[in-house]
Order: sequence, then structure tokens, then C-alpha cells
Amino acid sequence: MTASTPPGPIAHLRALLVGFHLVAVGLMAVPAPEGAMNRENWKDATVQAELQTWTHKLSHIGISVTVPQLEHHLWGTGRALNQQRTQLLEPFQPYYQFAGTHQSWRMFVAPHRFPAKLEVDIKEKGTWKTIFRQNDPELAWQGQLFNDSRMRSILFRYSWSTYRKHYRQLGRWVANQAGRDFPDARMVRLSWFKYQTLSPEQVRANERVVTQQVRPIELAVNRNARP
Repeated sequence: MTASTPPGPIAHLRALLVGFHLVAVGLMAVPAPEGAMNRENWKDATVQAELQTWTHKLSHIGISVTVPQLEHHLWGTGRALNQQRTQLLEPFQPYYQFAGTHQSWRMFVAPHRFPAKLEVDIKEKGTWKTIFRQNDPELAWQGQLFNDSRMRSILFRYSWSTYRKHYRQLGRWVANQAGRDFPDARMVRLSWFKYQTLSPEQVRANERVVTQQVRPIELAVNRNARP
């Protein structure tokens, strides 16, 4: 038998690079509340419902805490974690930029119990008429665009109040398009219809979803927009 050839410097270098890559990508992939630290978003009904759920669960194991107390604690913990994570990842940032391994989004942490759907109306001869309603095949103006997978992700974001500037930009684009597609239209209105998803018990009882119109904006159509 002959002794095996010991690994050379190239093999050692390859092992170091693979190890470095695994450490860098593993640290970037560690769950973090990055992107969720917006106090205004925490006022949303979905977030408040999650806080109430966890407050109830904690009470069952003997931990007495109110919703405001839990929110205050989680806010402080989240900020501390983000600060530590930023410091930890700082040395790896040049590598992330070079390798394109930034983690730009997070996995879902909870169901969205209070979603919102976009609705677009136009005003013709003094009367409002709905031309688009999200997920409604009968009201599908610009549906090919609005129902695109990437656009659905954008609409999800714009339904949160912190994206009011982007929502307004969307409204101006809609006004431009409506001005070309509907000669008699004078105004457009964008609205979100927010609702609470039904529980299994409510679905079995044939209860109907109750929607609430929020954040409507009205804009004059633009007939001079470029195609």
C-alpha cells in the first residue's frame, strides 16, 4: 500500500474559502426583525392581534403581561438584536456585495389576519364606477399588471400606511392610464378594503367577510400623459 498524498495548498485554500462562505451566508440567514422595526406598522390590527395572542399564551404558562408591556419589551429586544446583527455582519459586507448573497427579505412570521385589497374607481358624468377590484375577474382593468406576482408583492407593501408616498405615486400612474383608457373619466379613486380573515368556525357557519374602506385617495385624470 502507498500512503495517500497529503492535500496541497490549493486544497487548503479551497477549504478555507468554503468555510468562510458558509459562515458568512449562515450569519446573514439567521432570523432577525430587520425591516419590521417600524412603530407605525406595529399599530396595524394584524400586529396587535399577534401581540394579544402571545399575551394570552404567556398567561397560560404563568407569565402575566399586558399587550403594551409585551410590545415595549419586544421593541427593545428587536432594536438590540438588530444593532448586534449589524455589528456582526459588518466585516462580511464587502463579500456580500461581491458574491451577491444579501438576504433582502424575511420569511413570513405570522398569517396576515387583516389584509387589504385594492379597488380603483373612476368618475364619469358625476357617477363613480369600479373598474378594478383585486382578485375579481369581473373587474380586472389593468389586471394583467396588477395580478402579476411581483405586482402583488408591491400592492401588499403599499397597503401599509408607511408606504403612503409610494401609494400616492401609484395613484398618479393610475390617473395617467385611466385618462387614456376612459375618455369620459374625470377623477380616479384608489381605496383599500381591509378585512379580518375568517376563522374555521366562522367559515363553517357561512359568515361573510366584513370590509372597511381605508385610505381612499382621489386624483384628477391626466389626459396629457405620455403613452
